Amino acid sequence: MEWVRNTGRSLGYAIVTKRSKAKNGYVSKVVLMCDRGGVYKSDKDSSRETGPRKINCPFEMVGKFSKKNGSWTLKVKPGEHNHPPGEYMEGHPILKRLTPNEHQLVAELTGKGVFPKDILGVIKERDENNVSTIKNIYNARDKIRATDHKGKSLMEVLMSHLNDKGYTFEISTNRVSNMLEDLFFVPKISYKYFLDFPHVLLMDVTYNTNKYKLPFLEIVGVTSTNKTISIAFAVMRKETEEKYLWALNCLKSTLDERSMQQPRVIVTDRELALMNACEKVFPNATRLLCRWHVSQSIFRNCKSFFTTDHDWKIFNIMWNALVESQTWTSFLQNYKQLQSMLIHHQDVLDYLNNTWLNKYKEMFVSVWTNECLHFGNQTTNRAESQHAKLKKFLNSANCTLDKIVRHIDEVVNSQYTIVKDSFEKSRTVLMHKHNLPMLKLLHDSVSHEALDIIIAERHLKRSNCRCQVRKCYGLPCACEISKYKKAGQSIPLIRSMNFEPRSSITGDTQRYSSNSKNLPCVCYTHT
Repeated sequence: MEWVRNTGRSLGYAIVTKRSKAKNGYVSKVVLMCDRGGVYKSDKDSSRETGPRKINCPFEMVGKFSKKNGSWTLKVKPGEHNHPPGEYMEGHPILKRLTPNEHQLVAELTGKGVFPKDILGVIKERDENNVSTIKNIYNARDKIRATDHKGKSLMEVLMSHLNDKGYTFEISTNRVSNMLEDLFFVPKISYKYFLDFPHVLLMDVTYNTNKYKLPFLEIVGVTSTNKTISIAFAVMRKETEEKYLWALNCLKSTLDERSMQQPRVIVTDRELALMNACEKVFPNATRLLCRWHVSQSIFRNCKSFFTTDHDWKIFNIMWNALVESQTWTSFLQNYKQLQSMLIHHQDVLDYLNNTWLNKYKEMFVSVWTNECLHFGNQTTNRAESQHAKLKKFLNSANCTLDKIVRHIDEVVNSQYTIVKDSFEKSRTVLMHKHNLPMLKLLHDSVSHEALDIIIAERHLKRSNCRCQVRKCYGLPCACEISKYKKAGQSIPLIRSMNFEPRSSITGDTQRYSSNSKNLPCVCYTHT
């Protein structure tokens, strides 16, 4: 059939099967005809606007298969085409059909979130004679989707996928209609990484991910190699404290069931409902505000009060100095300078005080945030970045929930490939800048990112050390490093660290293990 159709197409005709005969399990005879053969039968009940293609073209061929010779004999019956050859083969439906290989390609690329127009482009690149149109791609996608669903409802498909992939999930339904309102789910692989890196969680909500216009909450963490890991997801009917409490309690329950450590630091934007829910569900966690969202809010509310770009620039410098204040004394000094600069902009000062400083300064100003183990995470940019990656996979704001979950599989798998790559590089590659006697006991066991922080800290004078690296990263600070240098010792893998009370890990024995499966960026225990 392939030879017949290709030959007919080269001559400007499309050949189709009129009928065939099977014998003993194989086709022994086939009658072929022109696609314009036969008589058009009108469907009077159809609302579609159609017209006849068939004009009773008499051209026919008969093919017979010889089992003895294993070959076909093709004979043209009397009668020629009663119409001229076609000029454009795109107008013949039989020639626009996708081959089995092309149909499989559509299925694979659709699963990867590739646009139909791009799928068609790939097919035409592989076969320059292909005459399929975008409609054929859409039809193939619909057929694939129907086959995958196997008559199941969208909810059944979603539940089936979550179970098959080993997700932990919870659902909340409407008490009256029994319709799904909220969905919380955790990928199976996320437990493995959260078990090793449980200290910091970053939470952020995004929109335009699904056809139901539901807010999408993403919770991420960070590895010792400074890579982002997805921990949990939630689709909620609305952004209320009640819904956030439900989602975070689902997270807490999954951690408690597995006797996993709860987060010590949580970073969010100033979404009051989410902040209140975090405080109630994880009361022992230090809560930080995203500095980037703080600055963006100040830009939106204060920029118009400054008549020149110069004044605005000076204000930003002073504000940033205030945020980066390392001591209470420097904070007061920087605040007085900012207050003096805003003497003619009382509205701006009132906004800063009432909206940010009076209530939330402990959640984003360095003098307070540097007392907790946040590993450099003082924005929700990691979560924002994961939103962007997911939306690239989705390619649409009109996705069903089962499609979102399928694409999250791809995002998470891609994410963890990068994480494992970073682990192996830290284990097997000795960077020239890390080849120092002071670090020789840490090679192969501590991440490159942690070693970079230690190297930067060793250049700091002991007298200027505020122990921030120890408090924020759990790594030796300048005053500790100087002790090792003075004693001519290398930094040990096993050592005891005393953290400030705010870090919630006072008195913990911190150790690096050379047999640890995951490389520590900080001095916490791996088992």
